[in-house]
Amino acid sequence: MGWGDELDKHTPYALIPLRMHASVKKPQELTDRIWNNIKQPLVGILEELKEKRLAVERVATLEKRRLLVIALLESYAQRRPVTEVIPGPADVCNMVEFKTIIEDTSMDVEVYASSFRHAMDLLPQLIADWRTAKDAELVRIIDQDTSLFRSQRNNSSAANDYSQLGLATTIFQCKVCQAPISYPRILVHSCVHALRNSLYPFDDPHSKLWRDLKDEPWNFGGDRVGIALRGKPAASLVVRSCGLDPDTTTATEMDDLDARFECLGCYDDLCGRLIMGWRVAV
Repeated sequence: MGWGDELDKHTPYALIPLRMHASVKKPQELTDRIWNNIKQPLVGILEELKEKRLAVERVATLEKRRLLVIALLESYAQRRPVTEVIPGPADVCNMVEFKTIIEDTSMDVEVYASSFRHAMDLLPQLIADWRTAKDAELVRIIDQDTSLFRSQRNNSSAANDYSQLGLATTIFQCKVCQAPISYPRILVHSCVHALRNSLYPFDDPHSKLWRDLKDEPWNFGGDRVGIALRGKPAASLVVRSCGLDPDTTTATEMDDLDARFECLGCYDDLCGRLIMGWRVAV
């Protein structure tokens, strides 16, 4: 019948649907005529068992390959400056150069860390491309969330202006933990790519991938990042207090200024509390 090898790949428990079929349980000699009569339903069961086995093996193989990418990414990050923006494993595994090796390589072919050598050589450029795409997304968020703010104040800042990202007054907000976060730190904030397992069907392909990685693509669904509108006036006030223009002063320039600010609302004579650094003040 040609199904011997397939039967050997299954546990006795997995073969229960086959063993319990009425045609199999019936004590009778298996002649060619009888086989032809019962072949169709039994082969159907065998084909279904094979399909399920291959699906399970595929999931295990893909998980093994993705774990290789995680290890490679962690090793890469350890060799880079701590301030460098590096996407999470879900974003990296979704890059074509990695995804092709992970998903399109035959399940019968063993994939090793060395299989990703060329993809890893390209990783710096792939990250740069990813960063460009995410910067564009952040600019769209700024334009969307501040459009009313600009119109009410007759603000002359143009939409789709990438220089907004570096301004000292641009403060993003994580919609998960509500924390105000500056750029480029928003690109690596943990909430923005944290796994939201409960939101997806268990058999959803994306959900399976992300469960393996314990990670999701950055701001997937577009509902995790916004602008901290209340922070902008406060940041503008701080910048003006230093004699600088909020519309042009960058966060780097404020950091370099290394100004010190005192919070009059919580000043304590006993400790003479000072708020050090412009970021804390806003």
